[in-house]
Amino acid sequence: MKIAIAFITYNQSTFQYLPFFLPSLFRSIEILKSQAEADFNISVLAVDNSDSANRDNYNYLISSLSEQRIDNKIWNSNENLGFSKAYNIMLNFAIENDFDYFLMLNPDVLLKDDFLLELIDSSKKYLDFSVLAPRILYWDFVNNKKTDLIDSCGIGITKSNFFFDRGQGSKFEEKDYPAGEVFGFTGAGALLNLKKLSLLAYQKNNYLEFFDEEMFMYKEDVEFSYRLQLAGLKIFFIPQAIMYHHRSLSSRRNKILSLFFRKEDYKSRSRSLQNQLLIMYRIRKLPFSSKIRLFTAGRLFLLFMYSLFFRRRALFNFIKIKKQIEIKPPYLKDNIEGALRIEKFMNTS
Repeated sequence: MKIAIAFITYNQSTFQYLPFFLPSLFRSIEILKSQAEADFNISVLAVDNSDSANRDNYNYLISSLSEQRIDNKIWNSNENLGFSKAYNIMLNFAIENDFDYFLMLNPDVLLKDDFLLELIDSSKKYLDFSVLAPRILYWDFVNNKKTDLIDSCGIGITKSNFFFDRGQGSKFEEKDYPAGEVFGFTGAGALLNLKKLSLLAYQKNNYLEFFDEEMFMYKEDVEFSYRLQLAGLKIFFIPQAIMYHHRSLSSRRNKILSLFFRKEDYKSRSRSLQNQLLIMYRIRKLPFSSKIRLFTAGRLFLLFMYSLFFRRRALFNFIKIKKQIEIKPPYLKDNIEGALRIEKFMNTS
């Protein structure tokens, strides 16, 4: 079995995590190879989105991976390509080289030693999976402390098409978040079944666009999750596969009002909002029930008004890329089965 483990680095914002992240990754690879019954061909892929003057991430990765004698492919982009473009480069490489699974990871994470082993064991249980979403807990990086607070137990969705990380900020209880199907996955950590996903990518000649490149960063994992659900593909939450994440941008619902007033992270939140508008535009013709359409229309109106008064850049950027959005294959407006599937997740959120 061939597994690609992929992540993106960017200037000093990720370089500070590598001395913690890489050793945890190496330990997890070692345990998988020593305890799993099957043989694994593992390669580490990384795109360094740092600017041309910053080679710290690239040099550190080359040195560390060579020392561990782990097969690798590192791209030095010399510019920030964004999340979607960088991951699409690695996904296309994995497809072209016949990898079976593709593990997405943020470099600002720590993996539990048996993380990979638990994910691969779960892939044998859920043979029809398209994505496995692990249990992600909060990592207090400043104090280098692992906590039992939830960062994400997969992505949930409300009746108004509001997307959120399930359980974020609360203490993990397995009875509240058992293993099973969830609406979506977060790009901070997920195992992708490449044979299931290739048919859902947008076609660009010989290039497959898995993550929508109109979405530079933020919510691209949600948009892809939406496509998976409409196609009837399954995303499973795997609580026994544990990792720890130092999150910089919270999506907790109980902090929604702060979005109207806080000035920090303006650019990041503008991008997130722009991509929410993109998703809402894409799904506008799906055959949801009248109740869901009403809730969704109400939220779209609130997003528009919020953008108009507080985040005009997000609104202008959305209008600018609207033509590119329309060129891509639309969500099927007569996809009744897909809409009903998504409504089931809405009713349990």
